[in-house]
Amino acid sequence: MSPSALHSLPVEVSFSALADGANISSLGTLNILGRFQRLYVGRLPARHPSMTLILEFEGDPLSDVDVEREIHIALVDPDGRELKTINAKMKVSAPTEPGPILMMLLAEVRDVEVRRMGAHEFRTQIDGVDQRLNAR
Repeated sequence: MSPSALHSLPVEVSFSALADGANISSLGTLNILGRFQRLYVGRLPARHPSMTLILEFEGDPLSDVDVEREIHIALVDPDGRELKTINAKMKVSAPTEPGPILMMLLAEVRDVEVRRMGAHEFRTQIDGVDQRLNAR
């Protein structure tokens, strides 16, 4: 069992969005450019050059500090086929202020080929546990 599996309160996704771009300013504010939920294409197949998946993670300062988490993100087509995957590791740092620990991940997804109409979605797991996202 991994060390992070011993913790009862796992890090969770508290916010998600899909946008043309995003960045975090030097003051720590999130800047989102062109948030969207649907791609519109004239014909198939279509290629989307770049988009940014924005994820905010919330952790518990009592159980998540210094624990390394494994993040798996997959962009899935209507048939369940993975079009793009992102794997990352995240280690939670000690909080600088009271309350839950908040961390941002800006994942740039490039060169997505859409071959079918229908719902495509991002599926995310933290330490193998599915997380529900509001970004599609």
